[in-house]
Amino acid sequence: MNVIRVDDEQSQSLIKGITLGTIMPGETALKTLYLKNTGGVGDRVLDISIQSRSPVAQDTSEVLRTLSVPTVAPMKVEYGVKYVHAHGPLPGLTDLHTYESDYWDDGEGGEAFVSAGMACMGPWGVSVETVRLVRKVSLLHPVVCYGGIDFTP
Repeated sequence: MNVIRVDDEQSQSLIKGITLGTIMPGETALKTLYLKNTGGVGDRVLDISIQSRSPVAQDTSEVLRTLSVPTVAPMKVEYGVKYVHAHGPLPGLTDLHTYESDYWDDGEGGEAFVSAGMACMGPWGVSVETVRLVRKVSLLHPVVCYGGIDFTP
């Protein structure tokens, strides 16, 4: 969805009747149009019509312009998982602790290294305030803390 805004006017399709008042010879008038894109990436087309009227000659003129505004995804995130076999020793068959319901077998298990790469795709910087890794709660899957980041729920 796209939203355009000029001054206090906001619309998804058309803003009409924005006035600049009387502009004297040599003066400049400026209006800022904001385009907010919450949909997919791609070009957005804006048709702008500027109408002027001379108070002296009662003459009206119109200038039409079409602008193409490219929109890009702000972030590109890629995830990766690498599994490695655990290096711990295999437990013995007579080790009674291995038959308890909360036992985790490091010998036959493995480790998963999860990586996330984030890249800013747009021409402007993005401030990342929070990143969280959330896992399913399970007593059979222990979670380890690496690099000062706590991955427990």
